[in-house]
Order: sequence, then C-alpha cells, then structure tokens
Amino acid sequence: MMRFPVIRAVLGGLQDTLRQVHELVTSSQKRNIMYSFCMAGNQAQKFRDVRDRIKLYLELYPMISHIHITYLSCGLYSRLDPSGNQPQALEEVLESFASHPNPDSTYSV
Repeated sequence: MMRFPVIRAVLGGLQDTLRQVHELVTSSQKRNIMYSFCMAGNQAQKFRDVRDRIKLYLELYPMISHIHITYLSCGLYSRLDPSGNQPQALEEVLESFASHPNPDSTYSV
C-alpha cells in the first residue's frame, strides 16, 4: 500500500498529526495547575485543530482504500486476462488518478 505516492502522503500526514497530538498531551501533563488553568483556551484550540486534522485523514482513508483495491484488482485482472484488455470502469478510474498534474497536491493538508 505504501508504494503509491498518494497513499504514502496521506498516511505520513496522519502519522505526523498523531505524533503532534502525543507531544501535545505529554506536554500538557507536565505543566503545573496554574499554568494549565491560564492557558486552557490556547490548549483547547490546539486540541481542536489536531482533532480536525485527524478527522480529515480518517475521512480520506476510504478513498485511499478504494484506490489500493482498484490497483490490486487491475493487477489481478491483467494476470487472469493475458490479452491485456481491462474493464472500461477500471481504465477510467486509473486514468483519472494518473491524469492529475500533481496527485500529491490533491491530498495535501
């Protein structure tokens, strides 16, 4: 799954976001009570921002899974049909992904 640049970019972004939320949680645990009380609004906004990014990546996951399954299906079909003919729907899906000028920019966050 990681050999496709689009999938690698999205999963890498999710990994970075999860690392950031881990650092945010551990840093807030190390603060004293008064500092946490005074900075609660700022901390809450940071947590909301991270939550929204995680939500975005999780919403992209079904599409990533669909892309991966489509590539696998094309590979299986090409092995089963040595003539090289692919179903029209699979060709259209692959062409739509391949024709984008910069596929990584579509999924950048």
